[in-house]
Amino acid sequence: DPTPRQPISLALAAADKSPAVLYLGRPCQYLDSVARATCSVDYWTDRRFSPEVIDSYQMQLDYLKKRYAVERFRLVGYSGGGVVATLLASRRTDVEHLITVASPLSLTAWTKQHGLSPLHGSLDPANETGQLPPAWHFVGNNDKVVPTKVVADFVAKRGGQLLPVAEFDHVCCWSRDWPSLLEKTR
Repeated sequence: DPTPRQPISLALAAADKSPAVLYLGRPCQYLDSVARATCSVDYWTDRRFSPEVIDSYQMQLDYLKKRYAVERFRLVGYSGGGVVATLLASRRTDVEHLITVASPLSLTAWTKQHGLSPLHGSLDPANETGQLPPAWHFVGNNDKVVPTKVVADFVAKRGGQLLPVAEFDHVCCWSRDWPSLLEKTR
């Protein structure tokens, strides 16, 4: 079950004081056991950032844009959600800002760093060529899951502002301090 035990992304959305905030879960999350049985394990392992996954988010954003007369998006993503947000931002012209939090934005560097198998079937934001909007990339100085170097390598290649946060790791203390961290992106 890929549903997070600590839904940090949801906590970030709840702490955001913007007038309109939408939370989108990742594939196969928040499903009951019957629905989850029909969701391929590939979509939370190797193919978690596959073209078809990104296309499904594209369709959701297009729908929301039309339904709510949204002109521009500010995409925010935590961990793998930051990978999704970055892939979306590189393919869209209606993304005004991109904010990632503790996100492995160079999947190749991240899998090598941890000695993991490559995510065959997934798109790697570091290898994309689409233009990115103004971007801020938060990373915890004590994050062992997504070390600062992985995000710094992405920023050096694709741009944006690297925002290391002292004493934070992959989980602590993003949602607690989210409103003040967001101020750094304004």
